[in-house]
Amino acid sequence: MNDVKTLKKIYADRKHTINGTEYEFDKIKFKSAKTLLAFLSLIEQDLAQGIVGFLDHAVFDDKILPIIEDSIKVGGLQISKTPDYWEKNTADFVPLILIALPVLTMVFSEGNIE
Repeated sequence: MNDVKTLKKIYADRKHTINGTEYEFDKIKFKSAKTLLAFLSLIEQDLAQGIVGFLDHAVFDDKILPIIEDSIKVGGLQISKTPDYWEKNTADFVPLILIALPVLTMVFSEGNIE
């Protein structure tokens, strides 16, 4: 998992580059942030050990991934609005998810929720 200093910088800058693609993090609504935070708390120990089995669970696919894809843009367009985004950017998937979960939930400790 990423160190806190790096995550705080990403949160403050609202952007992060992975494999040459700049990802822009939108501010997140309370209900969505709460859902992500609850999920993150369930998988924290797995993440600390490098276990990403949660990526293949229905709750991740049905609830968590859509929130993340709606909250991150590439070139001003939400990932959720880009057809086959992950088919074309597979190498970015895991690193972005591992950054997005703590960054998008940092709103509870660092800022206001819209």
